[in-house]
Amino acid sequence: MDSSVFFLLILSFFCLTLTSCVYGSVGDRSEAFRNCLSQCFWRKCPAKAAPQSTIDLPNDDWSRNQPWYLKLLVWECEDECKYSCMWEVVEIFQKNDRAVPQFYGKWPFVRLFGIQEPASALFSVFNGLAHFFMLQKIVQRVPRDAPTYRLWYSYALVSLQYRSQ
Repeated sequence: MDSSVFFLLILSFFCLTLTSCVYGSVGDRSEAFRNCLSQCFWRKCPAKAAPQSTIDLPNDDWSRNQPWYLKLLVWECEDECKYSCMWEVVEIFQKNDRAVPQFYGKWPFVRLFGIQEPASALFSVFNGLAHFFMLQKIVQRVPRDAPTYRLWYSYALVSLQYRSQ
């Protein structure tokens, strides 16, 4: 084994020993949040809560009463439960004079027409447009036989999160 490869293996092992376990955010680990989720899944998402159950389940009102913009954004019943429980737990924390917790590594944001972080979504669209226009300029202006053509073309595709199927 090459000495540089051996050194990298030892260094990688040493770095791994310095890591610790990640347990999630305070909000989604809280008992209130987990209880709320299980109750919400049972009430609103019975097919997901107990798919193999033979007992009588509540009606699946979520899919029938879901607003059109949430259907358009593929907002599922589970997402709705997580969102509504998040705000219930935020209220509980605030009533007990505790700081607003994070959920799944993010701070709670108010949903606007199904978009939980509208500014972030808008900037993501702008970022995608910038990469799209960059890809067009690469194809139009850079000769295909240029040494770095494939590199920049690939970079633009990855930046657009291109998936070939």
